[in-house]
Amino acid sequence: MLRRSGQFFLALSRKNATVQRTAVAAAATHLYTSERRNQGLLHLTSGLHTTVPTSNKSIAVQEDELDRLYSLVEVECRGHDKAVLQSYLKFATTAANHLSIHIQDISWPQKHLRRWTLLKSVHIYKKHRVQYEVRSHFAIMSFARLTSSTADTFLEYIQRNLPEGVALKITKHEIQKLPLHVTQAKKED
Repeated sequence: MLRRSGQFFLALSRKNATVQRTAVAAAATHLYTSERRNQGLLHLTSGLHTTVPTSNKSIAVQEDELDRLYSLVEVECRGHDKAVLQSYLKFATTAANHLSIHIQDISWPQKHLRRWTLLKSVHIYKKHRVQYEVRSHFAIMSFARLTSSTADTFLEYIQRNLPEGVALKITKHEIQKLPLHVTQAKKED
């Protein structure tokens, strides 16, 4: 079980999904009660409303925060089996098309190949050797012009359906306003 920014993510297998779901629910209630016992504030977010439980009161606070804009979101997939990566890329592109997300580019960088040559026997017979190798395949998907809510929803969906033996690395390029000191210097010139 991984804890990431107050949310619980868990790779569920089909065999013991109910056991794991109950474990997640128990862990979440334990986290909530332990933070409440310590008089810490637990922020439960849903949409734009934030509920902050304090001593027997719950106050709803309206946030006026705008969605962040991402010019580019790059998803790098790594795996040992190219067929699994191709299948996962087809799944991710289909999900992106259903959510009307613009796919800018899909690239396949060169695979990494690492080989080890070892002796078959520990002590003698230097002529007899065994060779092992590990192949790492890469695929990079680039998605253009996303809002933070769409990106978060899409990325959570593809992370939850990540097959075994595949790792993800996500890079977000956010669009921001120029800082005040830069815009003021621009107006003075």
